[in-house]
Amino acid sequence: MFQGLYSARVQTLADLTMVLVGDILPVAALVKMEDRILSFALGVKRLASVESPRRTRKSCVFPVVPWAVVLIAMLAAPNTLAAQNFRVLYNFHTNPENGFQPSAGLTFDMAGNLYGTTRVGGTLIKCNHIGCGTVFTLSLNNNGKWVRTTLHHFSNGGGYPIANVIFDTAGNLYSTTFNGGTRAGGTVFELILGSDGRWTQKVLYDFDVLDRSFAGVIMDTAGNLYGTTDSSAFELTRGTDGQWSVTNSWGFSGGGGKFRAGLVLDKAGNLYGTTSEGGTGQCPGGCGTVFELTPGMGGQWTGKILYNFQGKSDGSAPVASLILDGAGNLYGTTSAGGQYPLGVVFKLTRGANGQWTETVLHDFHVIDGGIPLGSLVFDTAGNLYGTTSWAGAYGFGTVFELKPGSGGNWTETVLHNFKSESSAAGLIIDATGKLYGTTVSGGAYGGGTVFEVTP
Repeated sequence: MFQGLYSARVQTLADLTMVLVGDILPVAALVKMEDRILSFALGVKRLASVESPRRTRKSCVFPVVPWAVVLIAMLAAPNTLAAQNFRVLYNFHTNPENGFQPSAGLTFDMAGNLYGTTRVGGTLIKCNHIGCGTVFTLSLNNNGKWVRTTLHHFSNGGGYPIANVIFDTAGNLYSTTFNGGTRAGGTVFELILGSDGRWTQKVLYDFDVLDRSFAGVIMDTAGNLYGTTDSSAFELTRGTDGQWSVTNSWGFSGGGGKFRAGLVLDKAGNLYGTTSEGGTGQCPGGCGTVFELTPGMGGQWTGKILYNFQGKSDGSAPVASLILDGAGNLYGTTSAGGQYPLGVVFKLTRGANGQWTETVLHDFHVIDGGIPLGSLVFDTAGNLYGTTSWAGAYGFGTVFELKPGSGGNWTETVLHNFKSESSAAGLIIDATGKLYGTTVSGGAYGGGTVFEVTP
């Protein structure tokens, strides 16, 4: 089933995260049991130029997979290969000058062009001659071909971008880098579009080398930015002098909880997010949480844990951002836990008493993929779409759809099985219902792809 695989030990959630956004290129997976830790086999390609913090403490570990149950599920699983239309729009070359390995999702502009980041490549004199990453756009030309334009090569002002970009109302771009900056821990940056069509980078904030950001930022209607670092959620505000500063931050008392995902903002100005560790679950370090930040007097936040993952059938180790539906319910994924335990898709609903209740919408069970790392997206009919980073028919993950049915049941369909690629990002959807995403590896040249799926 799994062909052409290479192995590397990944014992903890922190290790898995660092593999997928650090100095190891994921290409496939095998699994073995050892000391109650699930070790995932991912392709190894060390990027000597990338500085990745090494973890020494134990993080939330993945439980042992009950393989007899998994094999039965593989044989009985329905809707595993649906007819679909998958198309690669762009193949990234491994020539470092061009940028390659896009590990984040994409963003549309008003004209339907796609924007994203590559975590390496670009200006070769930096980052040990492999490049510090790029920001790019893909545009459809008159011949129906998607053409790539590099907007920015990272060098001194941060590097190694692993998050998606966002637009402000003026058409400027914002995101984060994982490395570089004056404190070596990455940056929050802005790319400003000039009248000549050129983009100029401005560093808004420098992260400490011991407290990097794994996610991008979001923006409210006032132009304030919100994001997360390893230890906390933060707000960045532009002062009257044009300088940006952290005006709010929140983290677990005692340092518990690891923030791996970005935040989501509701209409009332409340923020929601996840931690991959912390909480009351029995995983080492905790199984993760869902939290809410409510603005109070003077704009200061009040933090509240909405749900503590227990690392059992409810899932554990959420590393992707949440999404909201029109009723204010929260949806997300966990990268571990569940019945098999390869992660779940979950929903959190607020009750009349203000308490939140989790419902597992789907358990991943190898044949349909496992270890989802990207956020979900809705279509106009209320169906959910996402990706998995592992397993599926070829071992490289899947693109999936979940449709709501009667009685609160959801039906999953695998829309695509990745054959040589691996995706660590979520999807975006256009007005016609087509889905767009990236793979950090694979493609015609091995440097990753941008793809389209028509459900």
